[in-house]
Formats: sequence, C-alpha cells, structure tokens
Amino acid sequence: MSIQCMVRLSVSISEAPKLCHYYGLTRFWRWNLRFNNSHQGSGSMSLTNMKSRRFSFMRCILTLSLYLEVVGHSQIFPSFSDIGLTPAGSSMVSSDSWIGQFFLTGTNTAGYLLNSVQMRMENQAGNPAGFTLSIYSSTFSAPTPPRVIQPGVNLEILSGDNPTTAGVYSFSSTGLHLTNQTAYYLVATATTPSSTGAFLWDYTNEQPTPGLERMTTGTGFSYSTDGISWQFSRQHYYQFAINVTAVPEPSSLCLLGLGASFLFTRLARKFRSKALSQP
Repeated sequence: MSIQCMVRLSVSISEAPKLCHYYGLTRFWRWNLRFNNSHQGSGSMSLTNMKSRRFSFMRCILTLSLYLEVVGHSQIFPSFSDIGLTPAGSSMVSSDSWIGQFFLTGTNTAGYLLNSVQMRMENQAGNPAGFTLSIYSSTFSAPTPPRVIQPGVNLEILSGDNPTTAGVYSFSSTGLHLTNQTAYYLVATATTPSSTGAFLWDYTNEQPTPGLERMTTGTGFSYSTDGISWQFSRQHYYQFAINVTAVPEPSSLCLLGLGASFLFTRLARKFRSKALSQP
C-alpha cells in the first residue's frame, strides 16, 4: 500500500461518523462495533462460544468491507483555492463592515461535506475582537430582474481563532452538507466596529482557476454595514480555500455487503438459539 493510500485511508477513518450518519448507518455501525461485548463470557471457551464468535467476526469483517466501500469512493481534498495568487490589497472586517465572498460547489452528484475553510489575512488594524466566519446560503436581491445574488441564511458558524497577524488561518466545520452546483457565501464579520479596529482580509485581482470538479469562486462579492442589507461588487476576489469530502454514492457492492452482513447476523442468532435449546 502506498503512502498516499495509507494517508487517504487514515483520513477516511476520521470521516466515518459523518459518512455513516449521512447514509443512515450510524446505528448499524455502532451495533457492529459492539459485537465483542455480546459474546464475552466467563470460564473456558466452549464450542458454541467459539462458533458464535466466528459468526461475529465474519459480521464485523463484512461491516468493515461495507465501510471501506463507502469511504473508498470518497475523497478529501482542497477543492478550491486562490490563496496562492498575488494579493492586491485587503479589506476591513468589523461589525459595520461585513464581507461576503461567493463560491460555487462542484459537480459531485451527492454533494460534499465541508471540513474547513482557510483565509489569507493581513495584520489587524487597531484592536478588533470577535472575528466570525460563517457559511451562508445564497439568495437574490429581488424576485425579478434586475437582481443580484447575495448572502441568504446563516447555515453554520465555523470554529477558529482571531486572525491577528498576517498569514493563512483555518476555520473548521462540523461537516455541513453542501449541495452540488449550488451557490454559497463565506461571510466574515466581527463584534467590534471599525472605529475600534478591524481584521484585514486579502484580495486578488487575478482570475482564480476553478478547482477539482469545477468548484470555484464567483465573479464578485457582497458587502454590508449590518449583515442585513447587502451591496454587490465585481472589483476583486477575496482569498480563501475550501476543503471538502466528496460524498460517495451507494454502489451495488455496498448494498450487497449490507445485505450479507444482516444475513450472517440472522444465521448467528439461529445457531445460538439452536445451541441453547439442546440439553
């Protein structure tokens, strides 16, 4: 197994709860992980216990195969980034200076699970506090043209530190599900006004290249003084990166593994019942 495959498998294992919850397999996953406890007994190992454990072991192997089939088709990658482009300047982020950067998700049919977002920032100005980065849905400014796209509903507040000095900062998600080929917004704000100070988010004038599966940023951004009324601009692109897990589609092999696992469960129960009924 190559180092790349080992790293991908180790990262995929960390994604097990998210993927299993997405497919409704959380209960099944936990139940199979407890198979050892259901067959522990005191004293010597009897023939019945040995066979019962053999069935449980086979069930666990099938469950593991099912899991590997799911995560084997998933992929964790920085789906889009314009952080490496040359900065042209920076803009203030404060309670009276909100910035919303538009981005469009890729073509993966089942969508994506958001892992984290990175932002390229400059040294803060003054003494700002309470930096917040959120994922917003998108909406239109009016029901009919002429209209522009703008931030809609706050879907999740990401976790991270105040970007006080120049550098790239990471903000983590709990695994927000992003629909494919859908517009979202990164919205940055703070709890203090610009008169106290501001965080500074870098932007570039260079055209970003679409990421894997065509995930990309929009041709502009939105700004607001209160997070309610938004204005749209096409001046530049704020610098960020999106890291996601592509959600795999359940394959026929995956479903076959699930069915086989339940089949062995029934056989194991039938065998135990027969063994207990014997004198």
